[in-house]
Amino acid sequence: MSSTGVGGKAISISSCESKYYFYDSGQVTADDGIKLENIVACALQKELHLLEDTLGRRASLHYLRDKEGREIDFLVLIDDQPIVMVEVKWADSTLSRHFTGFAKCLPGTPGIQVVGRLEREKSFESGFSIVNAAPWLAGLRLENRGSGGTAATQ
Repeated sequence: MSSTGVGGKAISISSCESKYYFYDSGQVTADDGIKLENIVACALQKELHLLEDTLGRRASLHYLRDKEGREIDFLVLIDDQPIVMVEVKWADSTLSRHFTGFAKCLPGTPGIQVVGRLEREKSFESGFSIVNAAPWLAGLRLENRGSGGTAATQ
């Protein structure tokens, strides 16, 4: 775990050591939101392994938590640079307030809220977006990120 402080605020960038995900999502017996988070974790990890194996990039998956306990489900680092924050929700179409807090510590890092049941996708001037899980997962590509690429994660 590492800590980063910007503007007097400390956040923890943690490896998924204390969060466990199953490659076989059928093993997840919790609610739909937890199942979706597990699927997103596996999809992100698969993409990161692809970058490591084919391009030799240093890629890692973490989560964010601050002293007040606010959390973002995933932070993708490529070559030690924060690439994207990802929050997973089952049916919440309101942007998580936690993005704005972490954006102060990770300026320029886009945030994507992946939602399982979403009527309409949204993009915000702040660089955050709310996307439908199924098409986002189907088009997930991280290979253009971390080398100055600014394209969305899909």
